[in-house]
Amino acid sequence: MTTIEDTDGDTESRDHEFGGLLAASGVPVSDAETAELRKAFDTLCNLAARVRTPGRDWTVKPMPSFAATPRDGEADI
Repeated sequence: MTTIEDTDGDTESRDHEFGGLLAASGVPVSDAETAELRKAFDTLCNLAARVRTPGRDWTVKPMPSFAATPRDGEADI
């Protein structure tokens, strides 16, 4: 099921952004491709609006670092 809903309510701004992205790409795009790209763009914008919530913790936590320890007798090699 594909639904396009504008969660931020600013379709004019979104239209302007999408047009700017197409123009900046410099790639010729057919009408059918434009329609599909627009659906994808709207989907990404709606997903971004869902995760960009006030109070969300955006702190990046470091991954644990593991270092191999040499076996007995291999440290001298």
